[in-house]
Parts: sequence; C-alpha cells; structure tokens
Amino acid sequence: MKIFGYIYQKWQYWLNNSTPSMVLVGTFAVMIVLGTILLWLPFMQEKPVGFIDCFFISTSAACVTGLVTVDTASSFTFWGELVIMLLIQFGGLGIMTFAAISFKLLGARLSLRNQAALEDTLFQRNAALEFTRTFNYIFIIVFTVELTGAVVLFLENIRHMPVLEAAWSGIFHSVSAFCNAGFSLWSDSLTSQSRIFQIMVMLLIIIGGLGNVVLVELARVGRDIVYRRPKKSFHLFSFHTRTVLLVSCGLIIFGTVVIYFFDPTDSVFDCLFQSVTARTAGFNTFSQSTLSTPAVIIMLFLMFVGGSPGSCAGGIKTTSLAIWLAHIKSDLLHRNQATILERSVPQEIVVRARQLINLALIWNTVGIFILTITEITAPLRSVIFEQISAFGTVGLSMDLTPLLTDPGKLWIIATMFIGRLGPLTIALAVDFRNNSTISHPEGRIMIG
Repeated sequence: MKIFGYIYQKWQYWLNNSTPSMVLVGTFAVMIVLGTILLWLPFMQEKPVGFIDCFFISTSAACVTGLVTVDTASSFTFWGELVIMLLIQFGGLGIMTFAAISFKLLGARLSLRNQAALEDTLFQRNAALEFTRTFNYIFIIVFTVELTGAVVLFLENIRHMPVLEAAWSGIFHSVSAFCNAGFSLWSDSLTSQSRIFQIMVMLLIIIGGLGNVVLVELARVGRDIVYRRPKKSFHLFSFHTRTVLLVSCGLIIFGTVVIYFFDPTDSVFDCLFQSVTARTAGFNTFSQSTLSTPAVIIMLFLMFVGGSPGSCAGGIKTTSLAIWLAHIKSDLLHRNQATILERSVPQEIVVRARQLINLALIWNTVGIFILTITEITAPLRSVIFEQISAFGTVGLSMDLTPLLTDPGKLWIIATMFIGRLGPLTIALAVDFRNNSTISHPEGRIMIG
C-alpha cells in the first residue's frame, strides 16, 4: 500500500506542477505504453502478436482511431479486448477528465491552472464557472448514453448469439461507437450487422462527436421539457452549441448527398452511415476500396474536419471549419471581423483556428510524402486515405493498414498521437501575446 501511496503523491505533484500541455502529452504517452505492455502479455493474445503491432493497437485505441494491423477478435482474448475497451474509454473522454475524476473521488483538488486547462479542453468557458456541476453532468450523460446503447445492442445481439457474448459485444461496441473509436469485434466491421444495430451505432457516433458542452446543454433542455417548465426557464443554447449543431448537421447532409450522387449503387442509408462514420468513427458497412474517386475526395474532407471540440472525435473540428470559412468571407467582403450567426469571432480565436489548420495541412502533406516512401507499392489514393484517416483519428482504411511496413506503422502511430493531442496542445501551448520589442522594416513582395 505504501508504494501506491507514493505513486499517487508523485502523480498529484506532477499533475499540479506541470504545464497543461505536458500533462496531456505525458499521460496519454504513459497510457499507451501501459496498454502496449498489457497487450503484449501472452494471456492477452489468442495468437502471437508482435510488439510493434501491440504498440500500434494500443495507440489506435487510446487515440480512439480504430486502425488495426491485426484482427481484434481473432488476435486477442477477452482480457485483451477488455484492455482495448478501457484504452478507448479513457482515451475517448480524455485522460485529464479521468484525472479530475480520480482527484474528485479521492477528495483531492486540481490546481487552478489545470482546472483552466480542463475547462478550456472540455467546456470552452471560464474555469471558475460551474466547474463541478458541469463536470457531474458530463459524467452522468456519458455513461447513461453508453449504457443505453449497450442495452439496445445487447437486445439486438441476443437473437443470434449466447447471452454473455451478446452482453460483451453490446458493451464493447457501445463504448467504441460513443468514443468514435471504430474498433469492432467482427472482421468485417458492421457489414454483416442488422440495420437496427447500425442505426444505434450511428446515433452513438453522432452524440459522441458533438462535444461535452453541447451534450450538457442538450441535457438541460431535455430536463426542462420533461419537467414541463415554463418557456422562460428553458436553457438557451450558447453560440458555441448553435455553431456545432449547424455545422455538424450540414456536414452530415452534405456528405450523404454527395456520396450518394457519386456512388448511386449504394443505399441512402449506407451513404448516410458513411457520412457520419467519416467524422471520425471508423466503422463501415461496406469496403472503402469500392468508393469512386470523387466520393473518396469527399471522405477525405469529412475525415480532415472531424468532430467538435471537447468531444471524443478527432480532426481539425467543426468550429475551426466554421471560423475559417467566416474568415475567408470577411476577407472577401473587406470586413474587419469574422462573423458566424450574427456574432463576431475574437481575433485570437481566428488566429488559433488558422494556425491549427495550417499545421494540420503541413503534417499531412509531410505524412503522405513519407508513406509514399515506406509503402512504395501501395496506390497513392490508399496512402492519402490512410494518412488523413490516422490524423483525423477516423480508423477507415482502404485495406492498407494490415500491409504497412514497420516504418509505416511507426509513422501512423505518430500521426494518430499528434491527431488526437495536436489541437489540444496547440490550444493550450500557443501564446498569442507579442512580447518582442524588435520591429523589422517592411518589405514589398508580389503575390498572385
């Protein structure tokens, strides 16, 4: 017991005396390493799985990506699958959330700096406002949604498999879907599953990709409706929530219509599922290699955008896309401020979104180049699809993942890690204040 007390004291000291970006990177790295070691143990494996593959699977699960170099169901025992599910759960909600949970349960307190980091990551508002109440809402909402999903999936599974297997499948796929992980216990993902199963998974993906602050506000509105409170007491949606809902719905509809237009042989439901899973779940109802080139381009766009801030999803986020488009519009109309839904966006948020998108474009351009070297025999569109899928923590693949070389696997591991933590660490680490006292002379240069 003394050793655990010592470890806890060191963990508490490090958590409260490190920068938020160090906490995020460090705890995710430790989680991935522990997951790798556990998955490498013999009793975790049904058949031998190499260390790099265990490292890949652990990173994919912790970063809620879903790319796999080996088949999950046939390669790991129940205990291995349990480790994968726990990595998905912890990684999906964010390790800082669970750090806060552990401190809350143990009666400890986070420092004001890390409360601010957690608040910025999850809620996008001042750290001093409703921290505990909002946090409790999130905890209840997440596990209520996951439990509901598990029950529905269990009832669907029980018709054609044993009770315990159906229960485990329901729990695993509910957690994987809500956390937008894309891990499945079937080799063909959801291709052979019923429409009810696929619909439930799709709903979990959408809910998990909205973000914590949106879920809290939706829950409050639902509470007001259930208790039939007067209209004036209804919780009004914030600017952030309205933006997220508008962009999310727009992207789902846009993706469905365009994919169906270019691949009319697929059903409307399959196109809808494809549009949803591309942001950023990774489940599929048919092989991605059958997509036409225009549909693949739309998929790349959806994977690059991803979900919303504070959610389990990856990508540059829906709000970044909205801010970027608003910034372009303001430039074209010669306006001083970017506006969304008749609200102006602060300049520092515009700069942050622009930097995030620029860095994402640079990383993926470099990544595509590297993969064309490491996977020299792979088709270019498969390489591009793999890179964007890993960065957006999507998990969809054109059957390239199991064929990756060891250097290719290591690059995809790095990309999944950056894709999951990059936007968060950028948001926490970048200082927009200009402390330089040096002023350089202007230089004229031609453009266009």
